[in-house]
Amino acid sequence: MKKIILLFFIVSSYNLYAQDSSLYLHNLKKPKKIQVIKQNDRVYITTIDRFDSIFKKANINHYSGKIINIRQQQVDIELDMEVINHNFGDYTNQKRIYYNISDSLKKTVKDNIRNIDINNISSINLYNNKDNPLVDIGIGLAITSFTYAFFIAPFTCINYKNGNFNNILYYKSLAACGIACTLGITFTLFEKNKFFSISKNPPPDTKYNNIYNIEIK
Repeated sequence: MKKIILLFFIVSSYNLYAQDSSLYLHNLKKPKKIQVIKQNDRVYITTIDRFDSIFKKANINHYSGKIINIRQQQVDIELDMEVINHNFGDYTNQKRIYYNISDSLKKTVKDNIRNIDINNISSINLYNNKDNPLVDIGIGLAITSFTYAFFIAPFTCINYKNGNFNNILYYKSLAACGIACTLGITFTLFEKNKFFSISKNPPPDTKYNNIYNIEIK
């Protein structure tokens, strides 16, 4: 009986620990406006680590990548890129590091996991993680129309028998390509990212509505 109780306690503890947590962003002016950020979401996080409250100096760092774990007061992120700013008085040393990119001009490092304290987060960009076919169609349409307008259309408007260039046909081709390119760019606007400014105690007279408080549940 004791073994059964012990096994039940172990399994319950494991299930409790294994539960996925999420980041909840609460809009400070509109309490019902809540954004949930979950594991595997792609984000761009900016942190402020204050080290001199008198002179208001701080290290401002940026982390871009995928959230792999959310736990008490901490977010673990698998980085694609990070920007580290070290302040030394009036001098700031900035280091930009790229991860998992096969480019000899960029530094590739294997240690690309960062544990971020949520109390240091000043802003979060949440990338659109859903594959939207309209975005792919828009990109293809814009590239195709641009390529046709400047690299193919001029040759299709040449009369190779007498060497004349058909200006009217070329202008019509440019107009059609311009419409197609504009339509393609419009489709790409469906790829929207969301920006959230994080602050626990914003000024009471602030005019910004995009200020959020952050907590883990």
